Amino acid sequence: MVRAGGPLSQRLVALTAGEGVLVAPRPTGFPTLNELPAGAHLWLMATGTGLGPFLSILRSAEPWERFERIVLIHAVRRAGELAYAEEIGALARARPRQFAFVPFVSREAADFALDGRIPQAIADGRLEARAGLALDPAVSRVMLCGNPGMIDDALAAFSARGFKNPAACTLPIGHQWAASSRGAAHQTGTAKFGCSAMDQTARAAVADSVYFD
Repeated sequence: MVRAGGPLSQRLVALTAGEGVLVAPRPTGFPTLNELPAGAHLWLMATGTGLGPFLSILRSAEPWERFERIVLIHAVRRAGELAYAEEIGALARARPRQFAFVPFVSREAADFALDGRIPQAIADGRLEARAGLALDPAVSRVMLCGNPGMIDDALAAFSARGFKNPAACTLPIGHQWAASSRGAAHQTGTAKFGCSAMDQTARAAVADSVYFD
């Protein structure tokens, strides 16, 4: 996915045939479910191309077997940036009682989406109202993937809601919050996974997530 004016996209577009591109052996973050303890509800919150790793997760059987409810949130600036509408719509039709999708559009009016930013909607309750599900530290497992500003502000909103943050960690790709049955949450730091375990959508998203804010 190419983003107009994006720092990485501008460099990629300027490349000519035969030029090399250096790719780090692994990104940081935890765009897998391996580190999440058991829970009832999975919240996947993304901005921009951060949606990619979550779609990769949802294409597997694991989340559907592990969680009773799954909420996918995708925040963009303009409605035209909401990607994979057919795939997300198919999930909603196939699993209407298990899956919910909540789009955000921040820079223009869109009657089908929430306005503003994800952290604001966490703080004021609009996200839960739209999803029809409570963010409960006892049963909610939350993964964030996107720009650092969203992640930092969402972490603060979760802290205010009772999710505990035992360690400060600012990762450009993502954080995971996993609440224990006692209400305390565990935030994971860096991850060690190979891109070979991710599909093309996820790899492209991680590459853009590193550079876009």
